[in-house]
Amino acid sequence: MAFFGWDILWELKDYSDLESYAETSIDLYTINVVRDLNNDGIADVLAVHVEETQRAHGGHIKLISGATGIILKSIPTPYREEMFVPIQQLMGKDGAEQFLMVSGGQNSPGGIYTLKQENLMKFVGEKDFEPVMRIDSSGFMVPAVLTDLNGDSVEDIVISSFNSTIYAFDGMNKSQLWSYAIPGKLRS
Repeated sequence: MAFFGWDILWELKDYSDLESYAETSIDLYTINVVRDLNNDGIADVLAVHVEETQRAHGGHIKLISGATGIILKSIPTPYREEMFVPIQQLMGKDGAEQFLMVSGGQNSPGGIYTLKQENLMKFVGEKDFEPVMRIDSSGFMVPAVLTDLNGDSVEDIVISSFNSTIYAFDGMNKSQLWSYAIPGKLRS
C-alpha cells in the first residue's frame, strides 16, 4: 500500500487483549529509533502510548521490531503515568546504556526515571525503574536537554517541569545539581 508516494513497511496493531480491544483507544505519542535490540540487524523502535479504556487509563512503553513491526516487549510506564515525551538514551562513562523517561501531565503526577537497557528486555516490575525525581502535583511534558554541565564526560540532564521550575541532574549519579524556579510562574 502507498501513502503519499511512500510504501508502508508495517503498521502497529496491538491485539494482545482482544476482549477489550473494541473499547480501547490507543494514542501513540512518541517514537524513537534505537539500536538493534533483538539482534536481527535492523534498528528497532521504542514507542510510548497512553491506553484509555472505559475503566482506566495508563501509559505503556513498547519495543517494536524495526524489521517487522511486531511488538517485542510491552511494559507499563512508571506508576502507569502518562508520557508525552520521547524516551531518550543516556550513555554512561562505562558505555552502559540507559533510557531516560519523563512522565506526567499538567494536572497529573509525573517524574524523571531511568531504565537500564538490559532491564527493558527482562523487565520484572517498577523496581527496574530508577527514579531521579517525582512530583505529585504535575509532571514533565518536554524532553530533557542532555549536555555535560560538570565536565565529567557524561551527559547531564536539564529539564523543565510543568510548574515552571528548571532542574539539572548529574548524569552519572542522578543527584540534583541545581534548580531554578521562574519568578511569578510557580504553580502547585
